[in-house]
Amino acid sequence: MRKNFLRQNSHLVFSFFLGFMATICQVVLLREMVTVFYGNEIAYAVMLGSWLFWTGLGSLGASRLLKGSRDPLSTFTFLQLGIFFMAPVVLILIRCIKPLMNIPVGQIIGIIPMSAMAFILLAPLTLLFGAAFPFICHLPMISSSKEEGMAQVAPIYIWESLGATI
Repeated sequence: MRKNFLRQNSHLVFSFFLGFMATICQVVLLREMVTVFYGNEIAYAVMLGSWLFWTGLGSLGASRLLKGSRDPLSTFTFLQLGIFFMAPVVLILIRCIKPLMNIPVGQIIGIIPMSAMAFILLAPLTLLFGAAFPFICHLPMISSSKEEGMAQVAPIYIWESLGATI
């Protein structure tokens, strides 16, 4: 019974964990960037703007790729593995950015270099997060009719939001 439930509702479980992982990564990476850049409210605004920009671009790109995708589940699995491996890489890069750019300890970085670094460092991970969501929304349509699949998209949004709030 439980196995059948998970198989039929795997897209809901995936969306829950996507929301959970996105929130965890966002909190950890933004706190790390604020620490490295000695940031304030403007730093948060720049970083969140970068996060939203790249996530939206990833979602847009994935929605266009879905039209030609033969196996959305495999693509989604690939995206999840990319998130799994990219999150620690981005964290390490954030921690190493000041020594790599020869910025002395204690020096406050200006808004333009900080914005550029946030934009570049957050791009790979947030593109993957943005690309994963359209693929999750497409998963119910694989095993059911288009009408039934479309009816299952609203719960995906709900479960992703639940995962993000925990």
